[in-house]
This record gives sequence, structure tokens and C-alpha cells, in this order.
Amino acid sequence: MVNDFPILSKHTSDAFFADDCTIWRSGTNLPQIIFHLQQDLNLIANWCKKWGLMMNSQKTTGIVFSNKRLTINSIKLTVQGNNIVFNDSVKLLGVFFDRHLTWKTHIEYLVKKSACSLNLMRSISGSNWGANKDTLLTLYKSLIRSSLDYCCFAYINLQFTFSQA
Repeated sequence: MVNDFPILSKHTSDAFFADDCTIWRSGTNLPQIIFHLQQDLNLIANWCKKWGLMMNSQKTTGIVFSNKRLTINSIKLTVQGNNIVFNDSVKLLGVFFDRHLTWKTHIEYLVKKSACSLNLMRSISGSNWGANKDTLLTLYKSLIRSSLDYCCFAYINLQFTFSQA
């Protein structure tokens, strides 16, 4: 279905996974980036209209990766007449990206998800009753380790410090 996806402007990239499409552009001139992204979004919207496809504007999210202080509210991009919401973090194929690429949001998500899975494992294990070691190991591998392993190559060299809250 996407074999004839429109060719975007020279420095805009795109990536597909099933029915998800992500476009991005990098540079130092933010107004120019916004201009070209809007042109590309218009091309995509026209392509969708041509093929009878609908973009979900509620799921369409923008993010600016930068160390600079930016007023996100000043960035205006639209898709099919709806403004794109810009956030400090976005979820892309199960991985959270924050605007400074610190991975803090993703790690907090993994900690919370792992804690819930550990609680489940605690509830089904017991000294005189409950799941045996092999069952618990299978649960660990499928519920916790799989989440920790997923896309870990992206942040494997991350160095951070733990703070006491």
C-alpha cells in the first residue's frame, strides 16, 4: 500500500512500521525545518486523500530534540487541518524518547512495568505452594527481561546517577 508513498523534500527522512509512519528532519534553522516539514505533511495528506486513507491526528505527535531552550508553543504544524501537538517526550514503537535524549522517561516506564511484573511473580510464588522455579523463570524472561532487552542497544552506553527521592 505504501509503495508509491510521496517523495519528501531533500533532507526529510521517513520510516514505516506496519501502519505507522514517522518523518523527521534535522538542522539548525528551525523556521526552515518547520516550513519543509509542513510541505511534506501536506504531500502525505494529499497522498492519503488520494488512496482513501485517514491519518489519526490525535495520535500524531511532534517533538524537537535540542539542548537549546525552545518555546514549543511557537511551533505550528498541521495535518489535515488539525494542529500537531508537541510534547517533551513521545512513544515510538514502544520506546520513549525525550527532547534531550536522556532516556529518563523510558527508564521510568521500564521500572514501573518491571515492578508490576515482579509483584505478579511474588503473588504466584510461595515456599510451600505456588509456581515452580521453571515457571517463574519463564515469567521473568517473558514479562521483565523481554522489556529490558527491547531496543536496549539505543541506550546501552547511558551513564546516569541514581537519586534518593
